[in-house]
Amino acid sequence: MFISPKKRKELERQQREQQQLLQQQQAQAQAQAQAQKTQPEEPLSAWELLNGLVARDGSFARSYVCLKDFEQKAYGRPFITEINCFNEWAIEPGSLKTKRGNNPVRRPPYRIGKLEVQMLFVPKPPGMTDVRLRAPSPYSLAKVITEGSP
Repeated sequence: MFISPKKRKELERQQREQQQLLQQQQAQAQAQAQAQKTQPEEPLSAWELLNGLVARDGSFARSYVCLKDFEQKAYGRPFITEINCFNEWAIEPGSLKTKRGNNPVRRPPYRIGKLEVQMLFVPKPPGMTDVRLRAPSPYSLAKVITEGSP
């Protein structure tokens, strides 16, 4: 086949790249096959299992509540509701070693559970300051409320 030297070099370069890519894929397949054959002898620790799911302080879920939404329902009486909990710290598996750097890719928040919460809204009596309402225990809070009303 008669090809110009420039095109011949380009074809040879493409063939070398294809061969290198094929060799890399075969090496990866062999490494994966070998990794599947050799299973870890010890079970994974709790840290290894939960490392990508929790925050640095140990938090694993977060809930968002707008108390104004529940104020009328819980006004003066107990109100039970369920609040969704979201995991906002999960890391995508395999994202710890990325080509762009060592920044792990976080998963978008997803629902991880529910909390059943009992709420009670007690309105502040007129003329009562926030300082007087702060009480160390529920018994003293009840005492402050009864003392504040005539």
